[in-house]
Amino acid sequence: MLYGFGFGLFIAIILDLNQYIFYPLPFSLVAKWALSGITEFTLIGLIAGSIHSSLIARCSLLLE
Repeated sequence: MLYGFGFGLFIAIILDLNQYIFYPLPFSLVAKWALSGITEFTLIGLIAGSIHSSLIARCSLLLE
């Protein structure tokens, strides 16, 4: 989850701030984009983490 949140925060800062600087967009729109991006990548991190941990558990059972 922490990895997904960190990646989402990084992407939100880089991409959404870039859009805000280069285009005449209202800050409220850019803030909503940033929050939705952070939420999206946090959820993706949760899903990937749960898949990864279940695969590690299966592989450790096969190796025993």
